[in-house]
Amino acid sequence: MWGGDANNVTAPSPPIPLSPDAKLSSLTVTSGLPQPAFSSDVANYSVEVATAVASVAVTAQPQDAGAMVSINGQPTTNQSVSLNAAGSSKAIPIEVTAPNGSQKTYTVVMNRATIVLSGNNNLSALVVSAGAFVPAFAATTISYGLTVPNSTADSTGQNSITVVVTAGNGAMNPYAANPSTPFSPRE
Repeated sequence: MWGGDANNVTAPSPPIPLSPDAKLSSLTVTSGLPQPAFSSDVANYSVEVATAVASVAVTAQPQDAGAMVSINGQPTTNQSVSLNAAGSSKAIPIEVTAPNGSQKTYTVVMNRATIVLSGNNNLSALVVSAGAFVPAFAATTISYGLTVPNSTADSTGQNSITVVVTAGNGAMNPYAANPSTPFSPRE
């Protein structure tokens, strides 16, 4: 007899084996594309992000709906992760646990770009309260004569005025002005 014994008793069905599938079906990171392109068989990825990116959202979906996912140690399929300082990297582990308990770990290394300091050490303007620069101000000209009216008192006690502009990257650019008063005939 099919499905039973001589007393017509049906034996319990064998248990359905639990899935061993501990793979992801998708992996995304905001502000960047994982490299290499996602494949459920590839476990290690890197993502390059701009200096201004301080955190990313990581989303990881399992192939088996019964599998559990943890991102950065938290049981979830979507998590915001703070990144380390600009110019550094941070590894984000993604653990997938299949219904039968088998596990697979994926790792996304976030590489945050280095801060690029400006090398611009030019002034955008240079103004005096009385008098005029000779030649007229230009950002790329660093040496000037400064013609001031006879009535201007020398409050600096100096024959030259230097303004040093330091760019973010440390490059320095000195601008110099040498004051003079025009000849004034006696009356």
